[in-house]
Amino acid sequence: MLPIVKREPEKAKRQMNLPQAVPTELRDYQRDYQRDYQEMNEVEISLNFIIERILIQPMKRDKAFQTWKVTGKADV
Repeated sequence: MLPIVKREPEKAKRQMNLPQAVPTELRDYQRDYQRDYQEMNEVEISLNFIIERILIQPMKRDKAFQTWKVTGKADV
């Protein structure tokens, strides 16, 4: 059974130590993804939308998470 996890406050901040190149690569990825998405769909998207789409993909494939989401309990 999956443990019940308390939701963190929306404005929680986490301190991360990343190599200098990572933020630049992420910005480049974001810019390229936004440009490509806009060219394909003729709609601009925000960074929040990109993050949400990236985070939701593993959850869609996780059968235990889907079971828990629907029933509140998971088969272990």
